[in-house]
Amino acid sequence: MRRFECGDGVSDKFWEVEQDGSDVHVRHGKVGTVGQTHTISHADDAKAAAAIDRLRRKRSSMGYVEIAAGMPTPAPVPIAAPPVEPGADADLPETLIRPRWAGATCKALPALALDPLALAPVVHWSELQRKNVSQRQHVSNIIPGRQGKGEALSSLRSAMKTHAADAMLAAWRACINAGAHAGDATRLIADLPVPLNAHVWNAVAHMEVNHPGYAIARLGLDGLPGLIAMVTRHLAQNLSYAQYFGATELAPPVARAYATLKGKALQASARNWLLAFPEHAVCGLAAAALGIGGDARNHARQALRMLAAAGHADMLMKVALRYDRPAVTRAMRALIDEEPLDLYPADIGTLPAFWTPRSWRRPLLSANGKALPDGALDTLGTMLSFPCGEGEYAGLAQVRAACTPDSLADFAWDLFRAWFDHGAPASDNWAYLALGLLGNDDCARRLAPLLTAWPGKNPCACAASGLDILAMIGSEVALMLLNGIAMERKFKDVQNRARDKIAAIADERGLIPVELHDYMAPRLDLDAQGEMLLDFGPRQFRVGFDARCKPYVRNHAGVRLFRLPKPKSTDDAELARAAVMRFKLLKKDVRNLAAQQVQRLEMAMCTSYRWNPAVFRTALVGHPLLRYLVPRLVWGVYLLRCGGNYRGALTACFRVAPDGTFIDTRNEPFELPQGELFRIGIVHEMELEANDGAGLGQLFPDHELPQPFIQIGRETQGTDYAFANECLLPGRETPIAASRLVALFNRGWLQAGAGDGGLVREFTKRIDVKHLAIMHISPGLSPGNIRNCPPQKPDIVEVARADAWGGVGESVMFPQLAPVVFSELHWDVEQLRV
Repeated sequence: MRRFECGDGVSDKFWEVEQDGSDVHVRHGKVGTVGQTHTISHADDAKAAAAIDRLRRKRSSMGYVEIAAGMPTPAPVPIAAPPVEPGADADLPETLIRPRWAGATCKALPALALDPLALAPVVHWSELQRKNVSQRQHVSNIIPGRQGKGEALSSLRSAMKTHAADAMLAAWRACINAGAHAGDATRLIADLPVPLNAHVWNAVAHMEVNHPGYAIARLGLDGLPGLIAMVTRHLAQNLSYAQYFGATELAPPVARAYATLKGKALQASARNWLLAFPEHAVCGLAAAALGIGGDARNHARQALRMLAAAGHADMLMKVALRYDRPAVTRAMRALIDEEPLDLYPADIGTLPAFWTPRSWRRPLLSANGKALPDGALDTLGTMLSFPCGEGEYAGLAQVRAACTPDSLADFAWDLFRAWFDHGAPASDNWAYLALGLLGNDDCARRLAPLLTAWPGKNPCACAASGLDILAMIGSEVALMLLNGIAMERKFKDVQNRARDKIAAIADERGLIPVELHDYMAPRLDLDAQGEMLLDFGPRQFRVGFDARCKPYVRNHAGVRLFRLPKPKSTDDAELARAAVMRFKLLKKDVRNLAAQQVQRLEMAMCTSYRWNPAVFRTALVGHPLLRYLVPRLVWGVYLLRCGGNYRGALTACFRVAPDGTFIDTRNEPFELPQGELFRIGIVHEMELEANDGAGLGQLFPDHELPQPFIQIGRETQGTDYAFANECLLPGRETPIAASRLVALFNRGWLQAGAGDGGLVREFTKRIDVKHLAIMHISPGLSPGNIRNCPPQKPDIVEVARADAWGGVGESVMFPQLAPVVFSELHWDVEQLRV
């Protein structure tokens, strides 16, 4: 029987179907049970097969994915459409007619054995810039240890007083092993006598250190080896420290940053360094760029091409002449003069056995609707198979400009399905990545459910690559699905990768991850009133949403219907079919988006996050779907005396009317105050007086507006910290069922990475912009199999400082937390005691 599964790791269900002549046998139930079985008889075999197809499509729309050979499979290729007339050569882009590699002598640069050229390092900074580096705050990624930190730091300080280098290095390693943050020790090292300070610093800088800026500013070029080690080991984290130093050893990691880091800010930092120190860059990269193939060569060539395009071609040739070898100057000139279409691999292999595009849906030309001919399909496949070390091949841009986006996406999905059915060979992973180059929202919708199912069935790199593909597609729907995976609790590794992608996208837009959510909610083709027109030709219907963001349909007379009517013979068949499909996709996207946004808004309330009034108007009140959520909450105006987006003093409460206007608690018009320090936030129960809370809470039932989550009347825990022992909350004496911990996921807690034995022994929760809560449990959970884990004992909960990107610092005491944050954390723990 064909088997399909759907679930969240706690309540998994299965559905199986099998055809026996004109009979269809179905079995369904919870995974791990026998389930229920029934048989449906049909008139003939063909009708039975058609019924199975309808049932399978229905289950797929409900989130079920097929399980085959222990692994969910992609949706099958639809029945092929009637053949489309192929286009003539005159209709095709040049790259498909006359590919540069066809019949041409390979123009690949020769591989030369060269050594990097020496060039004295330099440092260029003003006194003000040096002071800024010295004062720069930096938080390492060490999870704070609970024992031995004080002793380790004390030993380190004692060793420093002896001025014995070996003793200092041993003491420093002991600090790192104990999870101690030695930010003050970094200052002590830099202040040691010369040259002992540089000797110790260069030996320990590659380790996890806090506040390295002081040592970098103090030592200057004497501390350059340590800086190079820092940048090489943690590129994105430490790249900014290198911006004032010109050194050939920095060129390779900076080129890697320019070629691989996704954020605009990081790419800009790498590009600025290359342009600021072009001679050091060329001296440090020429050998790799003209050497043997590999990532280092690709990164170096990409950086040197950028320098040449920016006006430094003469510098490239000047450095090449220093080798005093004609072959080097010829190779460098060839690198400078290469055209984008000539940047194809030297060794182009044959296409794999699963490459059978003549049976797939073909790309269609935008100009006339004709299909790509057979020869053009093979050329397209060859271009897709090129390595992406230096980005996609330039010819693909011509193909995208010439063909319709939807037909290219269909072609890419068929290619992906053929690759997967062939065993998903890693050597041909390009067939998978083609979804990112040519895919659309529909591909993203099909792929996302697989990414959260694959790791539990057959761990592989498919899920990790799939996150890259969603980011490559980059549409609002694709990012919404990526964010959903980042919130998925089932598989921690996939979740962490998804969160890293979200962070990279936020950085590319100059935001922190929490701010990105204001720009990630897709508008789903809804109009300004939050509605959608479904056109059947002679008949039209409008889609609206109720207070719970569930869609409904109204006819031309405004009468609300129970469901979208089926097309009639008098309707336009093509328009009606498109409208029905559009409504199905809308329902699925709204279900995902509404769930994400409700959780996001509740976390914003619990962490005291505030919105800029302009962002509040456009991203929340003005969003065509979120406009149905914001009237169901009580909002507050907060005064933040130091700016920012957290906390502040509550100055007024208001509500948002269904028409988007603002009203106060007396239903009088309300104007948002003007000023740079005012922010808008979701009011927490602890911030309201008892009478205000009761009055505001009554407004929701009066207006038939159900709260999306409990806001008014929410349980609070007060601010009595007497029970807290520094950074620890007392755990439960008696172990609890592992499944009880699942409730934490709905409160924003995440599984930490698996440790010894593959068990998860920590949960973490971002409780505000500055703090991360860590709950330690024993004996530990098996990820993805919580149901069968033994009872767990929550040992302690501690809170550590954390930056906006998740870097963890020293532990803090509970009284340092805001009352709202403490109350929510206390409530989370108390729920485990019930």
